[in-house]
Amino acid sequence: MGFPAPVFSECEVPRFLLNLVFLLACLRRLSSWLLRLVGAGVDDDPSFHHPTTSGITDYHRHHREQYDDYEDRCLEELEKHSPAMRFDALSSARGEDLLLPGSCAVCLGDFHGAARVRRPRGCRHVLHRACLDRWAAHGHSTCPLCRAPFLPPFLLPLPLPAS
Repeated sequence: MGFPAPVFSECEVPRFLLNLVFLLACLRRLSSWLLRLVGAGVDDDPSFHHPTTSGITDYHRHHREQYDDYEDRCLEELEKHSPAMRFDALSSARGEDLLLPGSCAVCLGDFHGAARVRRPRGCRHVLHRACLDRWAAHGHSTCPLCRAPFLPPFLLPLPLPAS
């Protein structure tokens, strides 16, 4: 005489399980977000990384060490040839007609008397020491504004070999 009427108790169990799984997934995502917010995320724990083949790991480690050396050399050359100075000492420098900016073009923070700044020899822009050091620590050897080399070409470290 037709199809039997569905029994609702059979449908309630899967719906309950689906809701429970959805709730647990939301709680997991929320807890992961909160841990990442306070700086204790899963990404920081080396035990969560998947094991890789040792040959690939050695290859990446070797190239990472080369890149780290290049980053260090860029920062060392910048330190050596463009020393950090106080902004008020730079603004009171005699003998140079300087039009000094009022703020750093990288972080947009204002310069004040005690601010530590750098003027790269290649372009003479004035930037916060921390902003320029962070830029050079990433392996950049050019000004973040005009892309002129920080130093004359004969003082720059050699680039990484192509692989």
